[in-house]
Amino acid sequence: MPAAVEAREEWPASEVGSLSQNAIAELYQALIESKRPLVITSYLGRQPRAVEQLVEVSDRIGVGVCEVSPAYLNFPGTHDHHLGYSRNSFVDEADLILMLDVDVPWMKSKVQPRPGTKVIHIDIDPLKTGVGYWHYPAQRVYQADTLATLDQLAGMGDKNPPGRSARQEWIASARQRSQPPVRAAEGAITPEELSEAIRELITEKTVVAFEAPTCTELIPTILRLSKPGSYFNSGGAGLGWGINACIGLKLAKPDAEVIALVGDGCYMFGVPTSAYWVANAYRTPFLTIIYNNGGWNAPKFSTLGVHPDGNAKRSDSYWVTVGEGARFADIAAAAGNAEPFRVTSRENLCETLKRAMQVVRDGRSAVVDVSIQRISAQVLKR
Repeated sequence: MPAAVEAREEWPASEVGSLSQNAIAELYQALIESKRPLVITSYLGRQPRAVEQLVEVSDRIGVGVCEVSPAYLNFPGTHDHHLGYSRNSFVDEADLILMLDVDVPWMKSKVQPRPGTKVIHIDIDPLKTGVGYWHYPAQRVYQADTLATLDQLAGMGDKNPPGRSARQEWIASARQRSQPPVRAAEGAITPEELSEAIRELITEKTVVAFEAPTCTELIPTILRLSKPGSYFNSGGAGLGWGINACIGLKLAKPDAEVIALVGDGCYMFGVPTSAYWVANAYRTPFLTIIYNNGGWNAPKFSTLGVHPDGNAKRSDSYWVTVGEGARFADIAAAAGNAEPFRVTSRENLCETLKRAMQVVRDGRSAVVDVSIQRISAQVLKR
């Protein structure tokens, strides 16, 4: 291979600095003076050590953390200070909101911070220069590296700052209220049931590529992953990223057990004939689990958001069940030598997932097409 024209050393990553001493001192003081502090984040976990430092700051000061549409694992899901994945949660309850690397911390039409709440925004791009219009009112806004800022905070103050016990009491109360209700399983397999079965597959080696847009809150809530670098979501508007990203994840971490969690629409948009052919050629086996709800839920979700009591709901006419009868797993088998599985009954769900995982550990990709509760009973005539 010929030598590179330009030295690698001449292509360093650009760096963003930390906060000034006055700014970090002001932030620390605001945190220890607060009674109900809340961090909202989506992608600080792109730097795994930032997760560790956020844990350190949260433990030392007493700060609750909410992940919204997480693109990475930003805070351990099993941590006592984790307040869930639901957007808008506790925004009208907190007296200090610290936005760290987040684009849409809450929906303004649904909730607003209470009067007098301090809002501080620290972000790699706090102005969101690629967005036509973006603004969340805040008293302090900083363009800074979140990891560097958390390093600064972790080095400040004592191990038991004033008000810590009171803050932890609020966090404990909020965490209890953030737990989703347990739903009884009847009829078809529910998304909750499938997610709980997947949780049994999780090990220290697991890396999840997630692409099921209408389950952005539900699935992470059940999986409760805790290891930095174990969860990835595209964070973009396009679909089809998931099964292709798994190839890159496996190349980057050959010892990882990579699992793609995708909706049936995202699976098809990923061009599985190409994805599994490449995975086979490059020897990057991974497990794909399809949440097959019989259609594309995102258009239905959007329709109900605009017309909650419209004709589509009254007549169950969403026109989204176009995948009826498709043999999704067989596509991967034909194109990429993947082992296909199909599950229609909860009785063999867990056992099938375990068998598929073993196939991957033995060196071949596997695809499990799981039939879950349908989003519509509408049958499109051909």
